[in-house]
Amino acid sequence: VLTAQETKYYNEVIAGNGFAGVTDLLPPTVFERVFEDLTVAHPLLSEINFVNTTATTEWIISIGDVGTAWWGPLCAEIKELLDNGFDKIQTGMYKLSAYIPVCNAMLDLGPAWLDRYVRTILAESMALGLEHGIVDGTGKDMPIGMMRDVDNVVSGEHTSKPATPLNDLTPATLANEIMLPLTNKGLKSVTDAILIINPADYWAKIFPATTYMTPQGVWVTGILPIPLKIIESVAVPVGKAVAGRARDY
Repeated sequence: VLTAQETKYYNEVIAGNGFAGVTDLLPPTVFERVFEDLTVAHPLLSEINFVNTTATTEWIISIGDVGTAWWGPLCAEIKELLDNGFDKIQTGMYKLSAYIPVCNAMLDLGPAWLDRYVRTILAESMALGLEHGIVDGTGKDMPIGMMRDVDNVVSGEHTSKPATPLNDLTPATLANEIMLPLTNKGLKSVTDAILIINPADYWAKIFPATTYMTPQGVWVTGILPIPLKIIESVAVPVGKAVAGRARDY
């Protein structure tokens, strides 16, 4: 059901024979519902910590890890410095955009149909663009993807990280090749890792390796010996996978 503001907007679009004749901005409720659809329909996006920065232009973040407090006598001088410095992030640097062609005949179908058409196309387009940026964004006019090296830049684009072969899903392999690197050399405890793979690889490789029949004759799937959540995304190339902590993106 459209809100009064949305109905008014689409009626003006129809009366004016197109979006070009409407001077008012698209009602904010449309964007809010698109955001909700993204987090429900795309598993990867539901894991990412999205923050609305409409009224924010700059973030100040701390650099490095928190140091360990120093033990000593009660009246001793405080020795440990916890401040490793700060950095600034501009939140209005890039945009993810798309446009939707609407022919005049579509305007005759009414505001509810027009709203559903615009919302559906916009949501899917935005979802695909967001997933691509999260997984393999080059860092040039877009985010730095999980598959890119944060510190290595060539011609304005971050280079791809070197791939490590994952030959099996045994506890030792998963622990050493996926979980161990995420601990940042023992500085972080990792209990919420995700492994993003292409749907084709999931059904060809992951599903057969993680599906078992219990002694009771019941099939169970997704069984792994480590706390790793499998997420499918078309943004990941076939034959590759990327692991990380969703809260870091």
